[in-house]
This record gives sequence, structure tokens and C-alpha cells, in this order.
Amino acid sequence: MFDQVLPYLDYLESWMADWDATLQMDDKRKLYSDISKYMRTYGKKPEAFQYLKMYHSLFQGESADLLKKPEVADQTIQLIKDAITLPVIIQFDDVLMLDSVKALKGTKQEGLVTLCEVFLSGTVDDLKEFQKKNGQLFDEHGLNFQDAMSKIRLLTLATMARGQSELPLDEIAKQIQESPSSVEAWVVRAISEGVIDGRIDQLNRKVLVKSAFLRKFEKEEWNFLDSKLSQWIDNLEEVIKFLGEQKNKVEDA
Repeated sequence: MFDQVLPYLDYLESWMADWDATLQMDDKRKLYSDISKYMRTYGKKPEAFQYLKMYHSLFQGESADLLKKPEVADQTIQLIKDAITLPVIIQFDDVLMLDSVKALKGTKQEGLVTLCEVFLSGTVDDLKEFQKKNGQLFDEHGLNFQDAMSKIRLLTLATMARGQSELPLDEIAKQIQESPSSVEAWVVRAISEGVIDGRIDQLNRKVLVKSAFLRKFEKEEWNFLDSKLSQWIDNLEEVIKFLGEQKNKVEDA
């Protein structure tokens, strides 16, 4: 009867708040886990991923013994596989911050965590190097290398576009290792999927960039944002100063 419950899942958090007095942590985890499984059965994989991430968020701060239990480890592997294979998932810092994901380090599944780190901040060359050393990991977990390459190309483009107002198409082609004749299609895809906001100047073979997706948000990104805000504030102060001067000229006249 899950299909009858599905339309009401938007109310789940408020329901759980009402049930909090009687709902144990294990109950909450099982609820998110079960919903994720049902979503997957219904072919709603992005939604299944989101509920599975809620499940893992409930393990923050737990002991290493609990995090390494087979049922938790299996769910962690599924979460990472979803993040890698789903085209709509391009954010990896929130996955890597989960304690259940960190717990895979030092185990035979550590390669999955390393692969997530490639998607967090790596390049096309980094993914190729990883695949060369860990080709069996793709086969073991049913991961498609070409799909992974498509994602890393888009993320590499996001990194290139950060803080830039324009990018030459030939430079993009070089960095994502695509032919100059097909690079426009990749830019169009990046724009349509929200990786960058901009448009293509076909005459000058450039991408005019308004903004770009940030693959991670750490100290470097905060400093970058701070510099941008300072620049905007300075620009606004100049505008206000100019308008004041013009107002005074009009009043004097």
C-alpha cells in the first residue's frame, strides 16, 4: 500500500516530531531505510537516495562498531553507488562528511570513498588514473565508467567556471578531454543541468559565465565568497556616492 502513502510523505518530518516521544532511534532509522527501499522499488532512485541519506545522518557521532555493522555498511555502499551513478547528484561533500561513509576507510570498500573524493575535487585525469588502478571496483559494484566520466567532465567545467566571466571553448575541450567540435554539447548540458549559468558566444567561441556550481564549500570557498561580497559592497558604495553627487548637482542647479 506504499503507493497510497506516497503523496503524504511531505508531512513525514512533522509526523515524526509528533511521534518523537515514542519513536526510538532504531525506529527512525528503519523508517527512512524502508522508505528508501520502497522508493527504489518504484523506480524513484533520486528520492531513494535522499531518504537513504537521512538514514545515514542518524548515525552521526555513533561508535565505530555500530558504523561497521554489515547492515549499516551495506546501506553505506548503496548510498555511495547512488551518488556516483545518479546524474542529478553532483554534490559530494555532504556524502563524504557522513560518519558511516568515513567508516569505510580502512576497509576493502575504501575505494568507493576515494572515488567520491575524485568527484568532490578531482579532474578527468584523476578519474582515469583511479580507473586504471581500480578497474575491478567498477565491475564489482556495477558502475559504468563512461557515466562516471560524463559526470566528472561536468564537474571539471564547474571548477573551471568558478570566478570567471568567460571561458574559451577550446580550453574547455582541452580540460574535459573532448573534441572542439563536440564541446558545445557539453556546455549546453552543463547549463541545462545547473552546473553553470551562462550562454555560449558562438561567434567568438566562448562561454559567458554568470555563476557556477561550487563542488565543495570550505575555507577557500568562504574566502572567495568574502572577496566577492567585499567587491559588491565597494561597487554599491561607488554607485551611492555617484547618485549623491548627481543629486547635489541637480539641487545646486
